Amino acid sequence: MTDFAWGLIGPGGIAHRFADAVHRLPGMHLRSVLGRDVARATAFVTNWTRAGKPAPQLALSLEAMLADEAIHAIYIATPHASHGELARRCIAAGKPVLCEKVLVPSLAEAQALVALAQDRRVFLMEALWTRFLPLYALLKQRLAAGDIGRVHAIQSSFCFAVPFNAESRLFNP
Repeated sequence: MTDFAWGLIGPGGIAHRFADAVHRLPGMHLRSVLGRDVARATAFVTNWTRAGKPAPQLALSLEAMLADEAIHAIYIATPHASHGELARRCIAAGKPVLCEKVLVPSLAEAQALVALAQDRRVFLMEALWTRFLPLYALLKQRLAAGDIGRVHAIQSSFCFAVPFNAESRLFNP
């Protein structure tokens, strides 16, 4: 495959980082963008139109995006509460899904989504990029070699400082 086309649902803040990464990779481009706010989605499309890449299109509905056979996979960057339903619909349509974290809010919902993806033989992945940091492979090797000793407990967190804003999705579910 020399050309890989992404559909993007949820043209918010983190989606700009994804679009930037797509445009930096050879053979990849944004094919279609869907958002709740048409003006915001249109602005996103305009912002991510680049010379040398096909211009992204504005999707007017999820059905239209899922029916587009030129789209190879869907990236979901909406607020968390909609991840499960959107991912289910994409998987049911046979579209591979890369979904921002958190994938879904509960273990039961995650298990159902994974089962659906397995049943349909459709790729599903939470966009947890830290999983692919080279440090983890090195740590695994060091642990296997006994360099560190027996592990008794692990504590980890992924966080960042955010100034309080009562209207932000981070403070107002």
